[in-house]
Amino acid sequence: MKDHRVCISLCILFCLFFIGHVARAQSSDEIDGLFVNFDWRCVGPAAMGGRTVDIDVVAAEPWIIYAAIGPSGVWKTVNNGITWSPVFHKENTVSAGDVTLAPSHPHIV
Repeated sequence: MKDHRVCISLCILFCLFFIGHVARAQSSDEIDGLFVNFDWRCVGPAAMGGRTVDIDVVAAEPWIIYAAIGPSGVWKTVNNGITWSPVFHKENTVSAGDVTLAPSHPHIV
């Protein structure tokens, strides 16, 4: 639970930092300049129009994350979200509404 609070706090701080820079910018060129050093890359299992419904993290190994994506099933990352792979790729349905890990074993979805 503490890891989730840290992650949420960092996200809020980043948003406040970004909003402060945008508010101080005098023109749209200055706002565009904020993104000059950023490269676009895929960082999650979301598909166009997709929505992340739920996530769960292995407490002892927080770099392992499971995500339930509404229209595309359950996905897993073992490297903090750099790459993702489908968990139930052989099943007929791909819709997911929730994901949770078994308390008895953190790798049972």
